[in-house]
Amino acid sequence: MVWGLMRTTTYHFLVCGAAMAACSAWAEGLLQPLVVVAQRDKELDQESLENLAGRGDLRNLLQFQPNAQVGGAPGSLFTLRGIGQEGTLSPGNRTNVGLIVLSGNIPRSSNSLWVLGAPSWDMQELAVNYGPTLFGKGPAAPGGELHLEHRAPEFFDEGKWIAEIGNHGTYRTGTTYNTVLIPDQLALRFNLMADGNDGGISNVYNGDDRFAAVDRLLLRGQARWRPAGDDSSIVDVLVENTRIRGHPLGLAGMRPGFDLFERKVNLNTPERVPADHLGLSLSLETQLDPYRRVEVWSAAQFSEGYRIVDVDSTPLFNWWYRSDVDEDRFNGGFRFHQEGERLSYLIGAYADQADYRIDLRGQGFSYDATGLPFTSLLDETVEMAAVYFRGEIECGGGIRCFGGVRLDAQERRVSMDSDYPATGKTSQRDRVRSVEFLPELGLEWSGERIKTGLRFSRAYRPAGVAYAFTLGETKPYGAERGWEIEYHGEMEWDNMRITARVFHARLEDQQLPVFIPGGIGFLDQWIINAGQTTRYGTELEWSWQGPGAFQARIHGGWLATEFDEIDEYGLGSAGTAFPNAPEWNAGIIAAWSPDTGWFGEGGLTWQDSTYAQFGSAATTYLEERLELSARIGYRWQSAECYLFGTNLLDQDFALVRRDYGATGLSIQGRPSMQRVLGIGFSVDW
Repeated sequence: MVWGLMRTTTYHFLVCGAAMAACSAWAEGLLQPLVVVAQRDKELDQESLENLAGRGDLRNLLQFQPNAQVGGAPGSLFTLRGIGQEGTLSPGNRTNVGLIVLSGNIPRSSNSLWVLGAPSWDMQELAVNYGPTLFGKGPAAPGGELHLEHRAPEFFDEGKWIAEIGNHGTYRTGTTYNTVLIPDQLALRFNLMADGNDGGISNVYNGDDRFAAVDRLLLRGQARWRPAGDDSSIVDVLVENTRIRGHPLGLAGMRPGFDLFERKVNLNTPERVPADHLGLSLSLETQLDPYRRVEVWSAAQFSEGYRIVDVDSTPLFNWWYRSDVDEDRFNGGFRFHQEGERLSYLIGAYADQADYRIDLRGQGFSYDATGLPFTSLLDETVEMAAVYFRGEIECGGGIRCFGGVRLDAQERRVSMDSDYPATGKTSQRDRVRSVEFLPELGLEWSGERIKTGLRFSRAYRPAGVAYAFTLGETKPYGAERGWEIEYHGEMEWDNMRITARVFHARLEDQQLPVFIPGGIGFLDQWIINAGQTTRYGTELEWSWQGPGAFQARIHGGWLATEFDEIDEYGLGSAGTAFPNAPEWNAGIIAAWSPDTGWFGEGGLTWQDSTYAQFGSAATTYLEERLELSARIGYRWQSAECYLFGTNLLDQDFALVRRDYGATGLSIQGRPSMQRVLGIGFSVDW
């Protein structure tokens, strides 16, 4: 039955769900949504965070979250409690993720996030769900969920325009326009945003100071329809297109002759990574009666782009490759909410189908300076389906018991045809299936100002198929499973809130990438189930709404990670910490933000040192980070003018380092952006 559900096309799933919701679209009555999803951060000053954090992108906002690490590509763009989108280690597993990123109802894959990022322009909130996510609006994942919620169309006319310019070619400009077509029933919202910088890396071979430049354009249109003229029934439509030009994956030394922080390369191939992403989303929500609510949503996304790389990383040989990557993905879901005096529950379903195609071709890998031609064509299809139930029981005395289970089924099919100088023509086909029950149990007590509870969840990432491009081989690997327990507490006063979390997690048969003897390091690797790991730590957040227009927020995190058993595989030593998992991080953001007059905002974050690549801890060391950003200006009734700065301490640190020693190359990495100073102006109407 499970596999029958999975093989039912996403289109049929969505049409049936949409029809069910549409039949109830005129239902009367309004009830506040029942919150039965994972724990979320609330009431963050999103506008202050976005303005301070470096021009509005998910990876920049995350530096203000406890136990979150912002990295760089190729590698983990970000991790939460030591788990990244690609899992504990990287690269690899780009379609079998450990951390979910949702942009509205659209789940974003590592393939698109590496290049395009996730713009946070006109964002309502960033919700961070720590721990295994089992009952959200996307796939299950062991590491948690990051959810960017865009501002919905409003039933009044409003608009905003912003323009910023700074050194290092930094710019950002955008406009938002909201209009009402039918009072109380139909509203539209449009967004246009462009941003970029010169990347801070130069290619001395041709004098190109924009070797790693990035120029991005975002276009978003939204419609909200309320058939009854109120929130009893809501239909939302979203169309979003993002395009990027330049080289966001540009890596600098330690290539021959240059240190990483000289920010120079010497390449005879002009590297670049253009890409485009189109996302479509339809959601319907209706209140059946004062106690029952239905949600239905569907989404489609299409990503395409290519990457041109200098294979030998020197000007000596004319070795290069071009990798074209296309992604077509369709997903949707359905949830029924029931709220009672003592018993509340939800029943949900989720379906997802994705096709990933990689066309890799180039010239090189021979004793001849001109190299020999090579090709690889890879197609991976991922299908998943899930049904889940989660309920809450009020036990009296402020005690609430909750629990649920998810039945998750996935299948991955990989086909690859390769033709390389050393191996000749090869063809390989492979598939793997995973079915799992994922339970969660918890208990929570709520007082007048205090809330505290305990949650016990199953962590799981399904089996998959690894592939080696130059060898033309594929190889399945198994699922990883574990448990995570979390204690959380919250104290709230009229103008202050303190939140604390303590967690402990174990994972068995962890998926680890290993280089293949005779292969090429960055094109050939297997994933094996070799690791047993432990993670534990704490997170603390304190927010204060001070007198007048002052507000502040402080966060801190401590994280301990350890590989328990890996010696027998020759991968490293037991007791080794995870990569991209700093032990300590902390930060403060403070703002004086009156409606008119002088205003100022500042954010200071610190992150402990870590490393980027498992098995190469010393050579991929990542320095500790101390970053200061600020904004100061004057605000009128509907306009403001300000000066801004990011990385004001001008500290050098690496976002990522990769060890390509297995291929005869040296260490390469992505350095931090140098100090940026600029001026900005915005107008509201």
